[in-house]
Amino acid sequence: MEIESVFARAFSSLDALLAPLLAGRWWFLRVGALAITLSLVFHSPSRPIGYHWALQVLQQQVDHPLTPLQPWKYNPRVSPVDDGIASHLDKLTFRLTIPILGKIFHTGVRSWLIFSGLAGVVFYPLFAVLCERWLKNRQTVLYLTAAFAISWTGRQFFDDYGLGDGVAWFFLLLSVASRRPLFIFFSVLAAAFTDERGLIASAGTFLFWAMGDENVQTGKAEVSTAVWSRWKQKGAVAAAWLVYLGMRYYLGSKFGLKTGNSMMWNPQVVVYNLQNSIPYSALAVFEGLWPWLLFGFVSLLVDRRYLAAGGYAGIYLLLGAIALVVWDFQRTLAYSLVLFPLAWRARGLQPQNALFVSRLVFLLGLALVTPWETPLRYLRFLR
Repeated sequence: MEIESVFARAFSSLDALLAPLLAGRWWFLRVGALAITLSLVFHSPSRPIGYHWALQVLQQQVDHPLTPLQPWKYNPRVSPVDDGIASHLDKLTFRLTIPILGKIFHTGVRSWLIFSGLAGVVFYPLFAVLCERWLKNRQTVLYLTAAFAISWTGRQFFDDYGLGDGVAWFFLLLSVASRRPLFIFFSVLAAAFTDERGLIASAGTFLFWAMGDENVQTGKAEVSTAVWSRWKQKGAVAAAWLVYLGMRYYLGSKFGLKTGNSMMWNPQVVVYNLQNSIPYSALAVFEGLWPWLLFGFVSLLVDRRYLAAGGYAGIYLLLGAIALVVWDFQRTLAYSLVLFPLAWRARGLQPQNALFVSRLVFLLGLALVTPWETPLRYLRFLR
């Protein structure tokens, strides 16, 4: 009993310390600012690797987005890492969202760092707003947002020199933020053209809108309107898929664009991931937030929404299977973040239990922080 009281007092003190952040109309901006600060502190940006030949390829894509890339032409092959980088660059052909933004705003090779950072600045306040919409408790939201910020996935927004996943994750979150079909359509399309994994993960967006809106009134007219809106929202996702595939076919035929398949379908990659990525690299992706994905699945089963539960599990298993066959194991698995909105909207826990779990996963995330990823990493520059 004494131990319980000690923890109760500690949690109460922590809640009281953070309470001022949750007051007022603009609370989500303060929560977002806290999350950004935590991400920058606990995963301080690293020094960019000086593979200048790779930067040439990225600059080429910004300057001429519809011209085939030639990473193998620039690859000096002075180390095994060069082949891995060339393999990554070989798959950027249809990842056009960031290059096109870079061309419009003349940001050049820095486009990946700039637009990923901007995506993170907007992502965290939006994340907080949407969590509050589904969970109805600002304290719970604060801990969940902070826990996401200190996870491996949360760091990618501000430490990206050529990947762009943070931009895709932002658009995926945006695709469940608004009920407007046009908004959903462009968000899914932008996510897909940021990375092909965004197209796969957008199946979570489709499932989200297929499950309906829990805030709909029970009147006959309201239900009828909601059903029609749901069809339009699902249709927007499906339309984005068709337009993406059509545009990809057209661009490939018109400009000779194609995606390389180097270092794919290699059994050695699967063996490596099974030996080295599971469980520790997998757990690091979301750290303490993983139980929420399980809670979401169980909630759907308890509510007897078996079709939704099957789709939910199918999306995760598909992303997990893809993660096993590529070198970017963590990046691929991180796209399952699209399932968190489904899990939180399912509300499988009572509010007090949701707060307890959220607080716990945040503290667990703090315990798993790697000291050398904090500003301590900059000490090496003092030599």
